[in-house]
Amino acid sequence: MSVSIQSCLVCDMIRPELNGKLIILGFLGVCPYVDIRLPRLDQPTPITFLLSGHVDQAVTSFSVEVLYSKDKSVIASTGQGQFDFAGNTGAINIAPTLLLTFGRQGEFLVRCLADGIECYTGRLSVSHGEAASG
Repeated sequence: MSVSIQSCLVCDMIRPELNGKLIILGFLGVCPYVDIRLPRLDQPTPITFLLSGHVDQAVTSFSVEVLYSKDKSVIASTGQGQFDFAGNTGAINIAPTLLLTFGRQGEFLVRCLADGIECYTGRLSVSHGEAASG
């Protein structure tokens, strides 16, 4: 396998810093320990997925999609994205943001494909209600 993703952090937004670090805003959890609570399930919500892993050979494209777990219907996808790792191998962080309209509560899957080959599947829950405080 050319890409191995070990974790998926779910948040509102990621901002890159000049020194290569990332600022994580609106942390929701790490798959599978994510419960997204929304007051309206029929409204679009931007969600960012920080996928961290390792590349052991050249990769030219990847995609991330979110599926409803019961029927595997895709609710959003990045499509095939082009990434230039400049021939480097080693640790990687990929952080696509998707505009998601869940439409229902339940369990959803986050799937990442590198060069068309699945390299990660994670789970998250979506429920109706106000976000938990604390």
